[in-house]
Amino acid sequence: MNALLVLRHGESTWNAQKRCQGQADPPLSDLGMRSAVDLAPSLLGVGFRSVVTSDLRRARQTAEVLAAGLELKPPRLIPDLRERDMGAFTGLTNADVEAAYPQWIEQMRARLRPDPPGAEPRDALLRRAREALLRAAEDGDGSTLVVTHGGVLEVVAAHLGMSDLRFWNLHGYWLSVADDDSLQYTESFPPE
Repeated sequence: MNALLVLRHGESTWNAQKRCQGQADPPLSDLGMRSAVDLAPSLLGVGFRSVVTSDLRRARQTAEVLAAGLELKPPRLIPDLRERDMGAFTGLTNADVEAAYPQWIEQMRARLRPDPPGAEPRDALLRRAREALLRAAEDGDGSTLVVTHGGVLEVVAAHLGMSDLRFWNLHGYWLSVADDDSLQYTESFPPE
């Protein structure tokens, strides 16, 4: 059975500004870079065999720092690990979204989980993310570190019955991949 530690990237410059990123490509902030450097030593004893990542810069930079700190070869890019296209919300701050889309905010507070206007549909994101995670596990038995995005983490977690989890930068969860290609949640990271 393969194990995947699926993490959200470090803080980006747009995270620091509370901007919706989607598939926009801002870099890591200085804090995001330092946090990735600081995380690497705590992962040394896990025995990762590889690192894979989204091709968006904030995830790629995080994965490169972690791979170097773990003394592994450079991360393999899997473009389908990209964040969800956020449509009309891309580039908006949280305050902008609240002001321009009050009905959407009400639906979110009611836990209806509507798609943002023009965004990639949640079911399409789940199909893409699931296939990408299965590709990430193709290196054989052992553990793989996966650096991706909050939307990917959220949709997979909801599919596995963990819809109330919130994913901060450099947080995520462990998944196991069974022989029948099913994904199973193991535990949160960092452990609670």
